[in-house]
Amino acid sequence: SVWGRTHTFGGGPFFDQVESNGEDLLAAPITLSGQVNGVPIEWKSATWELLQSTELLARYHGKVESKDGTLVLDIVAAVEFDGMAYFQARLQPSRTPMIDDLKLVIPFKKEQAKLFMRSGVEGYSWNDFSTWRLSGNIPDKPLPSKFSNWFWVGTQSRGLEWFAEHHLGWTPANPGEVITVVPG
Repeated sequence: SVWGRTHTFGGGPFFDQVESNGEDLLAAPITLSGQVNGVPIEWKSATWELLQSTELLARYHGKVESKDGTLVLDIVAAVEFDGMAYFQARLQPSRTPMIDDLKLVIPFKKEQAKLFMRSGVEGYSWNDFSTWRLSGNIPDKPLPSKFSNWFWVGTQSRGLEWFAEHHLGWTPANPGEVITVVPG
């Protein structure tokens, strides 16, 4: 627990719950979903180990294997004193799989996902602001976005922000739908 926020690890590959100022933000655990060789990815229960705990941060190691044994997700997570959490995840195949689809899914409670805000930086250059909304109310239909190095979803009182250091290594099938907010 840090600064009015509690992060809960459980059986999933990421947080099972994030509580902010006494309210749960997630409708279900954050997960990595997709399909490998045409089959939906199902994960076994993750194991978590506390590696380090100081006044400034807690560092964890997590590992989870797909039920069919084709993938292992190895994770190092650091939660800092101000609530910022950094995940470094490595997806390791046990054999050569065909990854058909892969998504990081952050399922917000509907009442906790009213607003969004995103970076106007695409890679390291400015994109065309006239075609991409940078902030506002979450619409009733899916809101697709090009790559953004940070994307925030929440309310006027709380929320979560996803961020990435850079876009290198990303090869999305549809560059216009790298991040999509799907109202629930």
